[in-house]
Amino acid sequence: MTHGHQHGTTAAPAPPAARRIALHRDAGGVWAVTSEELLGAEGRLTILHEGEPYQLRLTRQNKLILTK
Repeated sequence: MTHGHQHGTTAAPAPPAARRIALHRDAGGVWAVTSEELLGAEGRLTILHEGEPYQLRLTRQNKLILTK
């Protein structure tokens, strides 16, 4: 009999470490960030808007696309 362990289950992987994003003000005084900082090495980011997930990603043609 094993206590505290269920057969066939594995522990969830650890989440990636949080990273800081460098924000700066553009010429108009609006907060700005580079796409490299925002998307990271993965080249994609999920944005939650009113509880709905949107995917911002970099395409093979080096364009940004936002999809629901």
